Amino acid sequence: MAGRAGLIPRSATPRPVGLTYLQSDGSGAGHHGTHFMASVTTLDYPLSKVGKLPGDLLSPFNLAVNSATLAQQILQFARLFLGSQSSREDGPGFAVMVEPLVETIRSEYPYHDVLGPVLNELVAVSEPASLFGSICAHQAALDFARKVLNHVWSAVDPIGWAECHSDNSKPMDMSALGSRFFVVCERLDTEKNWEDGWAIVRACAREAASAASRRAERLEAASQPSPGTTVPRMEKLPDVDDVGSERPKGENGTGSMADFTDVNLKPLTDKQNLILETMLLQDATAQTKRTTKASIVQAINRRHDPENYKRDFGELYKRRLTDHTKGPDGGTWLTSQGIDFARQLTTPCSNTSN
Repeated sequence: MAGRAGLIPRSATPRPVGLTYLQSDGSGAGHHGTHFMASVTTLDYPLSKVGKLPGDLLSPFNLAVNSATLAQQILQFARLFLGSQSSREDGPGFAVMVEPLVETIRSEYPYHDVLGPVLNELVAVSEPASLFGSICAHQAALDFARKVLNHVWSAVDPIGWAECHSDNSKPMDMSALGSRFFVVCERLDTEKNWEDGWAIVRACAREAASAASRRAERLEAASQPSPGTTVPRMEKLPDVDDVGSERPKGENGTGSMADFTDVNLKPLTDKQNLILETMLLQDATAQTKRTTKASIVQAINRRHDPENYKRDFGELYKRRLTDHTKGPDGGTWLTSQGIDFARQLTTPCSNTSN
């Protein structure tokens, strides 16, 4: 039987500081890293090799990698226990290594919503051969981890597990994991077609990289439109520091585009394009469907401060791509021109020859 150090290959296991991962110090004995409750979705670096990702793709990628990795480790502990000469009395020794993995996976459940804003992008680039029964690899990672935990919980705390289906806030009692570890391993062993967690992680890396690349291509195409494409133009306006400021009016006092001389503009920034894409995804396409700037920024990246987007919202408003109302019930939405432009951003690029 292989030693514990060989249970998780070093090259296959991400090792983020402060999270619960089985690690090897080279001495032949496994040990656990310090367990913190900070979500992996707040990290500013990837947990597996993938290249540079924008924040809204990095958070769900780390969530998926973390979930699939820890779930795979739980399965490997169970297989190691069943494949050894260990008895039921040895269960508590294994359980102390498995329980933190279970709790870490569950601690990320409140952050699963980071996947929603980019799900369409990931599905669009997902590989048909790497879906693992889901709609994309990232979703498959979360499904895989939840499936593993359901098997564990149903064996450790069957009553609590049944009740949590009607009340997600219901805590699971893991105190019996040690005494019931043999039952847990048998329950996991009843599933003969477990997905490969490492394969899911690799698929997530390819998927995230492809989504980032396609987004960059869309932004490049939007900044260099082909002949005949209408580019949003604006009148020559002074800078607006306050997003809530009214648009300046021209000589005839209407504030219409005809009041000013059109000038070619610099392309929108990546941040401004993301705002438009997010508003379209939120269906903020009319005043009656308005959304808030805070909601838009949170969908882009929950760690970002809406104040840092103030000038970007102001620029989109000046270009007539968005409109807004003030007050407690106010909000912002895409204009017809903004809708058209946002759709250009979210439409996959077609191959064009120079």
